[in-house]
This record gives sequence, C-alpha cells and structure tokens, in this order.
Amino acid sequence: DYDMYHDDILRLADLINLRPFNRIYGIHKGGLIVACHVAYILDNNVRVLPLYKGVDDNYYMHNNKHGKLTYMSDNKLTKNDIIIDDIYDTGKTYKDAKANFPEATFAFLYAKKDVPDNKTNICAAMIRTMDYIVLPYQT
Repeated sequence: DYDMYHDDILRLADLINLRPFNRIYGIHKGGLIVACHVAYILDNNVRVLPLYKGVDDNYYMHNNKHGKLTYMSDNKLTKNDIIIDDIYDTGKTYKDAKANFPEATFAFLYAKKDVPDNKTNICAAMIRTMDYIVLPYQT
C-alpha cells in the first residue's frame, strides 16, 4: 500500500543520504519514479537523470528474445553516483548496468533476494516473495 511504499522511500533516502553522492540516476521505468521521490525527499538540488537513452521492448519480456538497453553517452560514473531501481528481482538489469557502470553505487527500494555487493549497494527492504510486486504508481 502507499503508506508502506512511502515509509520505504523515506528509508531509502535516509540510507542514500548517509554517504556522499553526486548524482542520482534512475533505471527505466520504475527506478526513475523511485529516484524522483528520493530526490524530492533529499531536497538538495539533486539531479535525477535517466540511465538509458532507449530500452528495447523485448528487454522486459519473458519471451526468449534478448532485448537491449542503450546507455547514455556519459557512462563515467563513480562510487558517488547512485543508480536507483525499484526492485532487485532476477538480477538481469543489475548485472547489465553493473557491467557498464562498475564503479557506481546501486540502490534498490525492494529486493526479492540478497543484493550483491551489499557493502557498497543499498536496499531499503527485503521482500521474500516470488509474486509480482505492484507498487502504488502502477495501479
């Protein structure tokens, strides 16, 4: 529900605010929304930037086709650049983004399983379910 989502957004913003950061990037689609909410809470002139120029429609489909992501040209991110996604689920998006931005810090609102590199990456809440998670902005 929205109250839980809001509490978890506040928790994620607090965790991000504990470390120095330059910019926040949002992973298409849900990560952009979460990144905007976090930036609004932090309210310190945070720029929220999309990580991708384009997303192939097949990327999110479970149809044996392998879609691809087209990254922004400025991919020299540091550990002080935060890449936000709404859910860490299969790890596919994380692995792809981590391969292209190995120095960046990743932050997830929710994770369905343990997040890799948990000493550098951030997760607001673990949700141990295989069910599809519907966030308030998706209804």
